[in-house]
Amino acid sequence: MTDLEILRKIEGRIGEKFKKISEDEIKEGFNSFLLLDNYYSINKNNEITGILIHNINYKKFYDLIINLKKLKYLDLSYNQIIDISALKDLTNLNTLYLDGNQISDISALKDLTNLNTLDLRNNQISDISTLEDLTNLNTLDLSDNQISDISALKDLTNLNTLDLSNNQISDISALKDLTNLNTLYLSNNQISDISALKDLTNLNTLYLHNNQISDISALKDLTNLNNLYLHNNQIIDISALKDLTNLNNLYLHNNQIIDISALKDLTNLTYLKLSDNQISDISALKDLTNLNNLSLFNNQISDISALKDLKKLKILYLNTNKIKILSEWITDFKEMDIFWKENFYYDGLNLYNNPIESPPIEIIEQGKEAIRNYFSQIKKHGTIPIYEAKLMFVGEPGSGKTSLMEKLLNPKYKIPCEINSTLGVDVRAGWAFPYTKDNTIEFKANLWDFGGQEIQFMLHQFFLTARSFYVLLADDRKQDTNFDYWFNIIRLLGGQSPVLVVLNEKNYQSITNFDYEEYVKRYSELSIERFDIDLANENEKFKNLFLKIQTNLSNLKHIGDPLPAKWSEIRKELESLKNKNHISISEYFTLCNKHSITKEEDALYLSGYLNDIGVILHYKDDPVLSDIIFINPQWVVSAIYIILSDKKLENNGKFTKNWLFNVWKDKNYTYEERNKLLSLMLKNNFELCYDINDNEYIAPILLTKIRPKFNWDETDNLQFRFKYPFMPKGIISRLIVRLNEYIIKENDNFLVWESGAVLQKGNVKALVYHELTRDEGVNVIIIKLFGEIYLKTEFLTIICENIEQIHKKSFKELYYEKLFPCTCKECKHSINPYFFKYTDLIKRIEKGKQTIECRDSTEDVEINKILMIIKDESDKLLKSILQASKTLQSEYKTLNLGQKEDNRTNFISIELKKYNIITKPQKPHGDSETGKSFGEVDIVLEDKNQQTSALVEAFNLKCLSSDVISSHLTKLFNYDKNGLDENYVLIYVETDKFFDLWQKYFDFVKNIDFKYKLFDIQDISRDIGTPADIRVACARQDRNKKIIRTYHIFIYLNAFKWSISNKS
Repeated sequence: MTDLEILRKIEGRIGEKFKKISEDEIKEGFNSFLLLDNYYSINKNNEITGILIHNINYKKFYDLIINLKKLKYLDLSYNQIIDISALKDLTNLNTLYLDGNQISDISALKDLTNLNTLDLRNNQISDISTLEDLTNLNTLDLSDNQISDISALKDLTNLNTLDLSNNQISDISALKDLTNLNTLYLSNNQISDISALKDLTNLNTLYLHNNQISDISALKDLTNLNNLYLHNNQIIDISALKDLTNLNNLYLHNNQIIDISALKDLTNLTYLKLSDNQISDISALKDLTNLNNLSLFNNQISDISALKDLKKLKILYLNTNKIKILSEWITDFKEMDIFWKENFYYDGLNLYNNPIESPPIEIIEQGKEAIRNYFSQIKKHGTIPIYEAKLMFVGEPGSGKTSLMEKLLNPKYKIPCEINSTLGVDVRAGWAFPYTKDNTIEFKANLWDFGGQEIQFMLHQFFLTARSFYVLLADDRKQDTNFDYWFNIIRLLGGQSPVLVVLNEKNYQSITNFDYEEYVKRYSELSIERFDIDLANENEKFKNLFLKIQTNLSNLKHIGDPLPAKWSEIRKELESLKNKNHISISEYFTLCNKHSITKEEDALYLSGYLNDIGVILHYKDDPVLSDIIFINPQWVVSAIYIILSDKKLENNGKFTKNWLFNVWKDKNYTYEERNKLLSLMLKNNFELCYDINDNEYIAPILLTKIRPKFNWDETDNLQFRFKYPFMPKGIISRLIVRLNEYIIKENDNFLVWESGAVLQKGNVKALVYHELTRDEGVNVIIIKLFGEIYLKTEFLTIICENIEQIHKKSFKELYYEKLFPCTCKECKHSINPYFFKYTDLIKRIEKGKQTIECRDSTEDVEINKILMIIKDESDKLLKSILQASKTLQSEYKTLNLGQKEDNRTNFISIELKKYNIITKPQKPHGDSETGKSFGEVDIVLEDKNQQTSALVEAFNLKCLSSDVISSHLTKLFNYDKNGLDENYVLIYVETDKFFDLWQKYFDFVKNIDFKYKLFDIQDISRDIGTPADIRVACARQDRNKKIIRTYHIFIYLNAFKWSISNKS
């Protein structure tokens, strides 16, 4: 048979045609082609010289391939190959890819001495002695195998690129003479001695991360290095790096480094990662002016002045350090906004978890413009120091909170024998006393008395704040104080606020259950103190108690901090208007104007600050509530408590709008106020209730505790759990509010109760409920899903995302564990599978482990398969594309990219590579506004195994054009032959009617009759925190019983950019 006849026979067996490409294209690694098809190349003599076959069982074609004796280039990746003995006679082979198979024996390769490139990664190889005579090898990839002995490589001196990562190697002495090496991968092994590398002076890129290295002196002469990866080792001394002045990228995070002075002359560095070390002095960085990415989080840095002139920075992570004061220059970085976020992977400057005193953290949370405004106001109007704080009284009902508050306000107040319970919250302003550090200054405390009934606990999350002093009253006679609850909720919502436990004892005879020493040890960050008193017995103890409270208030960290003078004046005037309860936004702007704050945006920064510290309530991003400012929070709480405490709603939780409005009307709330208060109780705000029709509402917190009767099929459930050592009230009831549209109705009754609900989306049902575990005594949210397997993951993701959003919105410091079910054969179909902690899974991944043992079956399970049961909203790929889009916006004019879509897309492709995303740009085809050229997508994204992970289609859009949009989407779906999990559409928008066009585009896509059924499309811009001039929608479709996602990313590129950005 001729070579072409053999090829046709292979096509007949595998049921697919081969595409012909040139030898040059095969030689270049198919850089311009999607690896979704099969390819061949042929020479002038009709002899096949190249073959590429992926993802087909090798037994179908193997016996034919070996007859193609002129083969130079052979790619048989991912074909389930076990035995390669038949390849031994293909001695003309120059390039051989066998990655992603199940090969353990490679002895058949020993005579393939013409090989230049050999890829054996991701197999089961342990013995590589066969390779010792393949001295022509230039590129060798042996990563992700089981290799420990590499002595066979010692004479392969022509090697330019060698990948040995993810093996079991400890001795690398065999590499000492491979002086032609340019790129060397040794990460994720067991290496401690790297002295063998000292003469490899041609190295440009060296990967040594995730080993056990402490001494790096062998690297001191490797002056050609551009890229060096040393993270996750045990390095203390980095002086060996001081002369490596060609370095562009340096990774040193997660070591034990203290002194970084060796880096001071590495001025070519653009990327430097020093996080998770013990660094305090960063003055050595001051001249590294080419840096654009600098990570310093989790160190001990307090002085950041050395960073002032590093103006090229686009990413600067300073979170979890010891920074106290920010200077105005922090706002001078043009390429960076400023953030205060726990989990943050975007461009920008992150300051989260620093003990910053100025500006106030509430200002930092609003971003760079708010910080700039803060400094501007100080320049214009000067400052006034703050001598004011919140005094919070908490505890069980009848413990004496109100009595003590009344006594502080009026020392002559006679405490009654019978103590009544506070309903809701009682707020009193202006308890004045001499500042204990300077008695010429008047100190003012605002007193908050919180009702102790359990039904009110949910309200705590909205009003307990940091930078306060907490007095926890405990009636020692009743022995009913839940100290752990109060300490936990104060720690969670009150930050590191101090707490005074006042034990109200009869005749000072303590029978308390309060173990002071134990609680001080357990909650050390709260600075707990104790004071014993009998509130019924007036004597000198009251004076001592008053002084202790005044001293603690005076010692709060923020006392004396400067605030813009006009802010203080506006705040005082707002507090003087509290009898009005609320004012309109126009009244607020007028008041600010009166105090020389004339710009609306400046006034809104102030309202955001006052809202965050609990002085007012202003929901400036809510379209219904943005036009009203509640200047008396107590008035709001009282209105809500009227509903929560109504006996008619107990165990029922259902009410009508008419009933609600009549109750409020009887309490003199106007019609307009009633509408605003109802909006406040709904989803996106307090999340206390949801509507079931135009007139009826349900408040989950008031529902029966008894689970309704229903049938639940436990067969093949997908399970997931959230586990809380401490669980604040309200998470499950707020989750029910958020997911109310999915609650099942049976026999005219909704399957919902106080602590759970049965939900349905499409053909999938979900049982979601909270319980206290019997064995461990901890709170758990249990999620079980039943239905079509490919839809369960999607619904689980929706449920989990909503739980996480509640955590982020109200309980940022909450500790919890996500528990993933084991996917081993035994657990997969079990009613009670074993659960893995998410943190344990991630820890193993970080250490290069790919499996974990199931405690029940003792079977090793792939970690990636466990994690795949839920999609991570903060997916790196989406974030990277958004970052690249933002960079395009900031630089496209400077770089003269013009209006050509190809130029813009090529820029995006190059940017993505900076985030370690593997991209394969397609052939350029000019302005693709028609979408009809060629039919190739614009960018192909690949994983580390060179498999296509996603496609990117891009086009320009100036107005709504159904032809343009439809042609591009059709092209994307047609090109995606296998149904990838996710793809991306980039729309470069050139109109000043950006938001109008976005809405029209969104509506148009929602109504397209897609080839694959559209489940839904959601605007997720707000959820993922995009800027105003980038909008993102996620469309989910059913493709052959698999959910696929398409992200539509609207990118604003126009001269009107500044005005558009400010419209949001």
